[in-house]
Amino acid sequence: MVKYVGLVCFFLLLLCSIFSNAQKKNVANLGTIDGVVRDSIRNYSLPSATVSIYSDSDSKLLAYQLSNTFGRFSFKNIPVSAPLKVIVSYIGYKQYIFQFTIGAEMTNIDLHSLNLERVENILEEVKVMAIPPPVQMKGDTIEFNASAFKLDSNAVVGDLLKKLPGIIVWADGLITMNGKKINQVLVEGKPFISDDAQIALRNLPKYAVDKIQIYKKIDAFNPDTLNAPVDLNIKLKKGMKKGYFGKIGIGVGSSERYASDAMLALYSPKTRISIVGAANNVNKTAENVNTLLRFNSFSGQDLNSNYQSNFAAAGLNSFDGLGFTIDHDLNILSNIKGNYFLKSQNNILIENSQTNISLLNGQISQQKNNTSTNNNVSNDGLAIYNYKSKNFNFNSEYTIATNVNSSLNTQTLNSLNDVTGQQGLTFGKQELRNQEYKNNLHLLSSMIRYLDPESNKYKSLNLDIDYSLNFDKGSSESKNISIFSSNNITENKYYNRKYDKDFNNSTQNLTLTFKDLFNLLKVNNQFFKTDIINFASFYNSRKNDIVSDLDTVYLNYKTNLDLSNINKYFSLTERPGLNFTKTIGDILPERFAHRWTYTFLAQMEFFNQTNKSNKAFRLLNKAYTNFTPKAVIDYTNNLYGYYLQKYSLTYNTSNYYPSINQIAPIVDLSNIYSVEFGNSNLKSSYNHELSFDFNHYGNKTKNNFQILLDVTAGITTNFISDSITYDGLGRSFHYYVNVPNRKYAHYDLAYGQTFNNREHMYEIKINFSNKFEQSPAYVDGSYYLRKTSDFAGLINLNYSYGEKINLSISESFQDLVTKQGESNSYEYKTWTSGLNTEIKGPKNIFLISKISYNKAISSYENDINYTIWNVDLGYRFLKGNNGEIKLSALDILHQNKNIIFYANNNSITRGTINVLKQYFMITFAYYPRAFGRNSKK
Repeated sequence: MVKYVGLVCFFLLLLCSIFSNAQKKNVANLGTIDGVVRDSIRNYSLPSATVSIYSDSDSKLLAYQLSNTFGRFSFKNIPVSAPLKVIVSYIGYKQYIFQFTIGAEMTNIDLHSLNLERVENILEEVKVMAIPPPVQMKGDTIEFNASAFKLDSNAVVGDLLKKLPGIIVWADGLITMNGKKINQVLVEGKPFISDDAQIALRNLPKYAVDKIQIYKKIDAFNPDTLNAPVDLNIKLKKGMKKGYFGKIGIGVGSSERYASDAMLALYSPKTRISIVGAANNVNKTAENVNTLLRFNSFSGQDLNSNYQSNFAAAGLNSFDGLGFTIDHDLNILSNIKGNYFLKSQNNILIENSQTNISLLNGQISQQKNNTSTNNNVSNDGLAIYNYKSKNFNFNSEYTIATNVNSSLNTQTLNSLNDVTGQQGLTFGKQELRNQEYKNNLHLLSSMIRYLDPESNKYKSLNLDIDYSLNFDKGSSESKNISIFSSNNITENKYYNRKYDKDFNNSTQNLTLTFKDLFNLLKVNNQFFKTDIINFASFYNSRKNDIVSDLDTVYLNYKTNLDLSNINKYFSLTERPGLNFTKTIGDILPERFAHRWTYTFLAQMEFFNQTNKSNKAFRLLNKAYTNFTPKAVIDYTNNLYGYYLQKYSLTYNTSNYYPSINQIAPIVDLSNIYSVEFGNSNLKSSYNHELSFDFNHYGNKTKNNFQILLDVTAGITTNFISDSITYDGLGRSFHYYVNVPNRKYAHYDLAYGQTFNNREHMYEIKINFSNKFEQSPAYVDGSYYLRKTSDFAGLINLNYSYGEKINLSISESFQDLVTKQGESNSYEYKTWTSGLNTEIKGPKNIFLISKISYNKAISSYENDINYTIWNVDLGYRFLKGNNGEIKLSALDILHQNKNIIFYANNNSITRGTINVLKQYFMITFAYYPRAFGRNSKK
């Protein structure tokens, strides 16, 4: 199969090359233009002036840019022997227009100084701006004029952004401007329908857009001009500030497969609303409203959509979902918004696996067959109120979530000891129904100390208050039947047990931060800034468990007094601290910025836990006190127009305290193959962690690259681990113990770069990560080190030619190695090679092909290879491309498999699970759309 994938890759690359070569121009027919923009009277240079090159014959825009800090500009690849004109625009100056031609013999033209004349007032400036510039600076805002860019009549905002210099829309949806990440995309200064930028980019038509504005978000609450987030705002044309868009789609397929979805979104200057719905039985699931909003976008499903048939998912899944969003501006200072999502999922799972358990003398083999059906209905909602004034911010969030789950599970497990010959057979059946309700209230307010102009006195405090209340309650009913038989009849066991449980938990967290203490006390302190921070958390839990066993004589259930219990648990955490910050550095505006920031948090942690129970051995009252400091060194190096670099070195400490179920659990022997015991002498764990982060962002307008590196290492003293004992049938008995130092380290490296050449865009992204862990444990009384190394990588190459071709080639791999002591070593490797292609052909025909070749290698069985190939062939019709018909063929080669592999302590498990197989589908969709006062273009 590999050779077929290779041939497809070669063919598509050849096709892209043909497209690329067909668009290349003879380099001999291209020239360069240089010059500098100056003030005509004072003769100083004008930075950020808009310089545009047009064809003089048809006024077609050929190229444009902003002059640099010294007023200079330089154009390459400009056609020769053709009449041209350069137009220079600058706020407060008359437009400068100069006509010229690049001669065939002299292709490098220096226009020297272009002197601009000032205008007297704004009205005069508007009059002399005969041709609106494609881009200009307005203060600290870069503003692109949408009308200067000619696109297809059905183009959306995302298509427009790809035409703008310095802006890159990455294949995974990330947007950058000159290498800087766009923090959020706004429409008329507000989030559009949802917080997902792609909803605006993939649905708003280009013809409705007036300007694209990019600026740093700087205010009293975020005065850091060097690291301020960058926002992108879409300014709509007058009359286009109301509209709606949506989709209605239905698909029917072979093997009784179906898929349907619908969406409708409406927006106005004050209100934005959407409603979505979906139903399918082809392993497509959505976790929130945003997933369905993006999938139902007008520009179509992108190659990286996460709402698609998941052939790697375990079992056969059906899904139904319904949700909505609402966002309403109460006034200029306050806003309310919310969302709600209801989903129902059904899953049928069939699993077959083999587990090998290595003992000091011999090995135990276990064969497991498991069948389960599961139904889950859940819903979650979010309501937000925001208020923001010049000196006060308030944000409140309330979330609610419910979950109702029912399942039926049957399992058989055969166990054989290859040394003693002991055999065991276990049959288990479990019926379960549980329900859970969660509520969360989060309040956040920030105040800035300010000088009141009327009283000439300072008012308010530099104070942040962060409060949250979490409430969680639920209940469950289950019936477990376990039958264990052995070739030693004295070991035979039978359990028929019912569990009726309910719980009620609450958590309250409060963080108070008094900023800049010395300023508040009017003490002149030039050395460091001091904040007072106090975190307090109160946790309260009540559980009532009633366990009953079947009386085989009277055939009724009787309460098991050993397992039934009432439990109340309380814990209080408090962390008071002083945070010291010092910042030093040099800044030359528009040239460079170097800044060091030193932060040290001196913090104590007090932790108290109390447990009350009708079981005397579960009574608990413990208190802990620890010093938990944190220190950070940050360095920022910004060379404007070239790169931005950030370095950060962090030392952090944290604690982990043993829970009541680790100290004194209630032992249930019906869990035949895994029984847990507690340890009343457990100590708390203390973790030291050191991390280093490096970020490099290119700031050039073309061919930028970025590097992200994160290296972390840590050591945990008194780590809480397992001491496991096995009997001759592979039944394990777990005891919690403190062990010597657990050590871990990991690194994550990401590299991304783009290359632009007119309509051609090339993108490369590389991600590597490696995790190491050395964790002590005991098996059958013998001490050993469990060592794990998990290496993963992803290389992704993307090519696009305008809106005609999108090509993505990826290679991902993982190498997992675990060593249990000196004798047992397990290794598992996977490779996935992907080729995704989208081609938009003539007459609104489109083709989407996705191929993934998968390979798995393990230490214990033969290599596994399979290929998943999905193809969509579609056609857009009706005026405005509002109609769509699509034919889909999924898992064309009928090879899909799902592999189980994991290692745990001294065991390794591998096997298979049932998965979605080949099917074919035809889908019809209609996209209702209207923008503007009269719902027309």
